[in-house]
Amino acid sequence: MAGLRVADLPADALLEAVTEQDRLLPGATEVVPNSQWVKWLAAQGYEGPVTAYAHAAQFTGSTRTQSVEQTAEALNQLLAQTTEEAEQIAAASSN
Repeated sequence: MAGLRVADLPADALLEAVTEQDRLLPGATEVVPNSQWVKWLAAQGYEGPVTAYAHAAQFTGSTRTQSVEQTAEALNQLLAQTTEEAEQIAAASSN
């Protein structure tokens, strides 16, 4: 596996009708369980890149800097959440 792309979907999305334009930043609605996927892949030994895969339409009206900041914040939150959950699981299993 060369890389992992993560995105979210609108809360009211019908999976059979989802299009590329529906891709949101990870964590926007938590419809897609990205943290579970990241944790599972890490447990399998995955150490590759994790990138946000929101559609460009999600950034309409934003500057490039704002888009980069929003994306970085979403990825930081996802990875922090994943790390925190993994640490809690490890602590619980060591007791």
